[in-house]
Amino acid sequence: MKFIYCTDLHYGATPICRKDDYNEAILNKLRYIINYAHNNDINTIVIGGDLFDRPHQNYSDLIEIISIIKLSGLKWVINRGNPTHDGVVENSPLTLIGSMDTNVRTSDNCQSYTVDDVSFIFCPNSVNIEEFELSSVDKNIDSKKYILTHHILVKNSVPYKHILWDDFAEKLDIDCTVFIADYHPAQGDDEITNSNGNTIRFISPGSVCRRKYTKDNINKEPMFCEIDSEDESCVFITIPCEKDVWNIPEDTNINDTELDMSRFKDNIDDFQEEMNLESAWHKFVSENDFSEDITNMIYSYIKKGFKQ
Repeated sequence: MKFIYCTDLHYGATPICRKDDYNEAILNKLRYIINYAHNNDINTIVIGGDLFDRPHQNYSDLIEIISIIKLSGLKWVINRGNPTHDGVVENSPLTLIGSMDTNVRTSDNCQSYTVDDVSFIFCPNSVNIEEFELSSVDKNIDSKKYILTHHILVKNSVPYKHILWDDFAEKLDIDCTVFIADYHPAQGDDEITNSNGNTIRFISPGSVCRRKYTKDNINKEPMFCEIDSEDESCVFITIPCEKDVWNIPEDTNINDTELDMSRFKDNIDDFQEEMNLESAWHKFVSENDFSEDITNMIYSYIKKGFKQ
């Protein structure tokens, strides 16, 4: 079976840093993905989460995206993302789409979905990833297994709450592929062999959207993946996108991603005499609004050395 995987479209956003019609740009990218599917005999599109940017959409925007999905003639498998974006099951545009179209299967009230020789196992944002376990039913299904996560799963540590690929791989006792969403920068395609000898493949094309003026987004070329479950190939396809779209802010200090770490570097410079990274981190935390669990987690990584 061949299918397309993409994630984090954030349709319905109104970013002030964009001078073009952001939502029309998202719809154009979605049309490109659909056309690619039609031209390459692919009949299923999988979305990793955050199809929407906010739970409350105006009717005209909602009608447009519903029409595109419904008229595509394709099957859609959609994982629910963050509640601040995709909303909750009881009241959201994603719930509406799932209830209106039999060709759309969402992660709501469903742990997995099997089509042909492929099982999509849902791990939406509402699931505590620290407690995630594969069910005995999912493990015993004779099919290729693809886990759809919507959590910040990263190869290397980042300065906000996350779980490392190595750590997540240890939770799994079957060979499988993990699709990564929520974390917007692309991380590529890589494999890890866990302590049980299982091969866990991680695939991360990054977000389709570019809604914030960050170094990661300025020259970003959004991507999706073409997956063939038979030969296990994964091809990253670049989506054509507009280049001159930014309202450039007066502040020339551009964040790398959505969290600015440049001040943390300044704090390190302030403490160069004693060369104490822990002190630099504590000062950075004191000047920012971090939760206690994130503060302690990063501090623990600093103490033992960031895992590479």
